Amino acid sequence: MAEHVPNSSDYRVPVAYHEAAHYVAAHAYGRADEMTSVTIRPQDNPLGKRNTLGLAAEDDALFDREIREDDLEAWIVRLYAGRAAHLRLLPEDEERARRWAGGDDEDADRWIDLYSDYTDETSEEVERRMRAKAHAVVEEHWDLIDALAVELLDYERLDFMHCRAVLACLEGEPEAKSFLDRERGFRRSATSGP
Repeated sequence: MAEHVPNSSDYRVPVAYHEAAHYVAAHAYGRADEMTSVTIRPQDNPLGKRNTLGLAAEDDALFDREIREDDLEAWIVRLYAGRAAHLRLLPEDEERARRWAGGDDEDADRWIDLYSDYTDETSEEVERRMRAKAHAVVEEHWDLIDALAVELLDYERLDFMHCRAVLACLEGEPEAKSFLDRERGFRRSATSGP
């Protein structure tokens, strides 16, 4: 798939790649079903509340069970993937990528502290290893991140089914293309009015 990099002076572009990477990292770890939607609209995040894992706020069952080492790795890599994608798209934009990922980094630090309980590694070693894994996920799945980011730039908010269909379409599932065509047609008719 040809890489599609829209006008990168638009602030929404790195945000779209950042948010798409969170979803694709969840997908890479078999955890996409933990995410309800992906958005680049700040107003979809009322009162500045963050849910950087993309977990359904009402889905406390995820935290009521015993948290395993693989849960923590998946969540930490997902948090770091946004910044990794931003830097993959715009390598010269280190300062803005760092600032924009500040909340993700804070959340990851808390998970890393817990993860360190499972291993002999220091928190710094865990952080380096998880950042490396996030960069590897972004590199390996760049085509998926790119496709999802383009959809985010078109629609600004994608529900779980739309995200899943974009990825499935790239993975060769013919039903996914039909779903996306219907979804796009529905959205166009809804925005064009009577």
